[in-house]
Amino acid sequence: MLRDRPDAQELLSLLGFEPADWRQHYQDLWARYPTLAEDWIHLGFVNLPKTGALDRWELDQRERWRREAAERDHRNLLTLAEVRAKATALLGLRGAARAKKQKALDRRLAELGLRPTFPGGARIPKQERPRLRLRYKELRALVDEIRGADTSGDGNDPQYQLALLIRFPLLTEDDMRIVFSERNPRRGATATAALAILAKRFGTPPATLERYMFTR
Repeated sequence: MLRDRPDAQELLSLLGFEPADWRQHYQDLWARYPTLAEDWIHLGFVNLPKTGALDRWELDQRERWRREAAERDHRNLLTLAEVRAKATALLGLRGAARAKKQKALDRRLAELGLRPTFPGGARIPKQERPRLRLRYKELRALVDEIRGADTSGDGNDPQYQLALLIRFPLLTEDDMRIVFSERNPRRGATATAALAILAKRFGTPPATLERYMFTR
């Protein structure tokens, strides 16, 4: 958490941003960028000060978390039961019948997101492309929002870039440097930054990502 960093107060003063409630600020941020929030949240910059007595907002939030966790656990148990049944059915098969069922199981695991995300290189599996497009769309919007917030500090200053991570903890330090590598807000700069961040995260050349996301 931010409070554990020795430079926390310095970064907050550089940021020049103070919402009425940091908890609500982050909830709104996760809601605007749900795909990115599922991928990565930089907890080292999340500004959640220690609180004393629980207030109504926090009690309601904990109840929402409890309910969502219970629903997620139920979905996970159903998924586990399905996969276990399909895998057990393979044990009694041999030859072509087993190969056919194995392929069907592999496809189902991919649909459920239980197979490894594409390992880089020149090919992106078909089932990964829609979510990749969502990431790209959200990244472009996030980069625009970060650049729009770049009014109270110097985007070339590494410390100010770290301070912006308090407000937008959906990136890494390297990602934030990429955001400000294109200083002029000319057309295409946002797309370039978003593609560069995706390419770094997935170990895939930007040209490959572009080819799969913008099929002609």
